[in-house]
Amino acid sequence: MPDININAKQKLVLINAIQYRDILLAQCPEISSPSDDIKRYVLAIKDTLKRCQQLNDANGSALQRAQLSMRKLRNLFEETGGKNELTYDSEGQAFGRRTLGTNIKA
Repeated sequence: MPDININAKQKLVLINAIQYRDILLAQCPEISSPSDDIKRYVLAIKDTLKRCQQLNDANGSALQRAQLSMRKLRNLFEETGGKNELTYDSEGQAFGRRTLGTNIKA
């Protein structure tokens, strides 16, 4: 399974490279009247970016669901952990979560 931190760093590098090239393209004189070939390339790039954004959104949603599941699982372990634990004091009396409320006298 790929490391999320490595992927995030690679993504930032790519975003910075795209932003840099975008600045360079904005200064290009041909931008005001692009040829038909350039227009086709631009459309292909926009389609690719749209697919990337959709995948990014899907991955973000999956990550959020995974984090929520992990949080729920951790809470479940914390709630159930120690329910079977018993310890004894110096007089041999058991105590722990299993004995809570069992020493009530009416």
